[in-house]
Amino acid sequence: MAIAQKNAAEPTAGERRTVGFDFAIAEECQVYEECGLYEAAYGHRFIEIEYTDNGTAAYAAACRARGATTSVVLRDRDVVTRGRAAYRYQAC
Repeated sequence: MAIAQKNAAEPTAGERRTVGFDFAIAEECQVYEECGLYEAAYGHRFIEIEYTDNGTAAYAAACRARGATTSVVLRDRDVVTRGRAAYRYQAC
């Protein structure tokens, strides 16, 4: 079973291996300029989630910077179900 770390950019690659995290979930790392910390600890083994209430500029920048090697997702903050007006999901 894979184990993920969520929203703590500070652990180093060595600490990640000691704890045993396989990957990370990084919410808004483009907005808060933390994606480099995740890359240093996890390589390309993290899922980046940017939210629509921040606009789409951060998502577009993340796709340009990491979309070819890292899973980057744009999502509505409330994570509503498909079919509802506020639903938004996009990936690059």
